[in-house]
Amino acid sequence: MRKAAVILFAVITGTAAAPAFATTAGVCYGMANVPPSDSLNLRANPSARAPMLARFANSSEVIFGKAGPCNRWCRVSASTEHGTKWGWINARYLRSRECP
Repeated sequence: MRKAAVILFAVITGTAAAPAFATTAGVCYGMANVPPSDSLNLRANPSARAPMLARFANSSEVIFGKAGPCNRWCRVSASTEHGTKWGWINARYLRSRECP
């Protein structure tokens, strides 16, 4: 009975309807405002002091998928040679672009 109640709760609240980090409405970003010799940092939290999860060279054509809120900092996903990374990037360094 308890298992049925948990499943019913998930269905009613929508907690099981979609993956937690799915790309939001097919929104994608590319890099912007990054100096030529610099790189873009993917952070663990929305702060410049947060641990760095990945670093992307300005010359890379990486595409970031929107994975959550986007105000001053944006929650994004990015594919790397080590798999998909989830983290935060300051919004000033992102520009909207077409998703592949």
